[in-house]
Amino acid sequence: MEWKLQTMTFADGTPKGYIRVLAEREIETRRMKLYDMCVELASHSDFKEEKSQIEHYLNNRDHGCTLLLKFHCKLNPIERCWAQAK
Repeated sequence: MEWKLQTMTFADGTPKGYIRVLAEREIETRRMKLYDMCVELASHSDFKEEKSQIEHYLNNRDHGCTLLLKFHCKLNPIERCWAQAK
């Protein structure tokens, strides 16, 4: 089932929270734990493709943004720069 794009914040920028966002999608949350809610939202294509706040911020100012894998510092190019600088 394809969902229309929905945001995780109200118009004033305050967060809605997982329960509210899932309720808007007509998903029952009474017996869900926080982890289950995260997994459920992550399975929807519009949340997978949504950019982070920092990506929106930089893209609106004509800058590029490349996010790196978490917990893989050896893959981060800045680590090689620091190693050469030392």
